[in-house]
This record gives sequence, structure tokens and C-alpha cells, in this order.
Amino acid sequence: MIINSLHVENVLTFGTFDLRSDGASLVVVGPNGAGKSNIARVVDLVQKAADSVGDGQPAGSLDQATGQALQSFAAARHHGEPAGRAAVVRLSVG
Repeated sequence: MIINSLHVENVLTFGTFDLRSDGASLVVVGPNGAGKSNIARVVDLVQKAADSVGDGQPAGSLDQATGQALQSFAAARHHGEPAGRAAVVRLSVG
């Protein structure tokens, strides 16, 4: 999978995070606790959701494991964000 862009708001360590790629290899570097692993977690979550829908699940319904992962992410809102602010994840792949 080639990631073209990733936009995340109010999830895990991200208040707002944008990643854009031109299709070349991408290396993410940063100090401990900066959110490098959370990038992989967000991409994995989107992959699970897409696979769940691709496996014939009706739109809006997810398998149990994906549903639990989504609930876990929803509970892991970015520290300091208002409770009413929505969590957003947009992933564009090529």
C-alpha cells in the first residue's frame, strides 16, 4: 500500500497531524513519545476498517475486533482537547 496522505485530529498523541508523501519511501524520525508508533496504529486501524467493509459487512458495520479497536481509539482522545471535538482520520492511498 502506498500512502499519499494521512490527516488525523484528536486521536492518541495527535491534536492535528498531516503527513503527505509523493510515493517515495518515507522515514519517520522523532524522540520517544512523539507519536511515531501512533502513525502505524492509525494506518492499521484504517486497514482493519477497510478490510471489514471489504469482507461484505454492510456500510457502517464492522467486525468485533475492528469495533473494539475503534472504541479504544475513541477513548484515547488527545489530551487537552474538548470532549465534544470529533476524532478524524483520513487516509489516502494509491
